[in-house]
Amino acid sequence: MIMFRNELPLDHTKSIEFIVNTWTKEIQEENKDRNMGVGWDSCNETAWNELEWWLEDYGLELVEEDA
Repeated sequence: MIMFRNELPLDHTKSIEFIVNTWTKEIQEENKDRNMGVGWDSCNETAWNELEWWLEDYGLELVEEDA
């Protein structure tokens, strides 16, 4: 379960994963013609990092808990 620290305990897993998967596809598409690695794993890791940076700008922090 993915939640935000100090927020109501709502499970944001589906929406966060949708955003990250969409960004992963965009990263792959943007870099396909460049001589760069565009494997799913590396692009997905970049998307997760970008999400965390974006959330930091808004003072939000993801918290993962076992359901």
